[in-house]
Amino acid sequence: MLLLTPEVELLVRRPLGILIQGEIPAPYRLLAVSFGDVPVIAVGDVVTEQLELAGIAPALSLLDGKTKRRALASAGKQRAGADLVIANPAGTITKELWDAIRDCDFKNRKIFIDGEEDLATLPAILYAPLGSIVVYGQPDEGIVVVHVTDEKKNEISSIIEKMEGDKWI
Repeated sequence: MLLLTPEVELLVRRPLGILIQGEIPAPYRLLAVSFGDVPVIAVGDVVTEQLELAGIAPALSLLDGKTKRRALASAGKQRAGADLVIANPAGTITKELWDAIRDCDFKNRKIFIDGEEDLATLPAILYAPLGSIVVYGQPDEGIVVVHVTDEKKNEISSIIEKMEGDKWI
């Protein structure tokens, strides 16, 4: 299991990509017209829902049935409709979650996480296809769009190296 450290917490609090500000649904509409037909990986329930409403079908959605740590009414439905259900406590990345993202075929898959999906952004960027984008929410600010490049994967690897616990890279 990988564990969040204070140093990594500071690194992941800042946007890992481009911050698109605005109230829902404006950032998603902008995303739909700005990035064309590239694979999109969605981290978060609201992000997934809003992407779908904007006509974007995520290649992978990572959901935990919560927003701002509060349960959503749709949590049970999301869990039941997921391809995989994986336990992942807050502040961690479990080996099971890591492997599920690494082994994903990125063909409209949904992984429901019992626990918290926030740190799943890191392996999502690391294993997403080159040229794709990873989208996650920046609370009370907007959404963050990460262009998946070799350079970005190297940056994420260096962040993961700063975490405590088992390393699977």
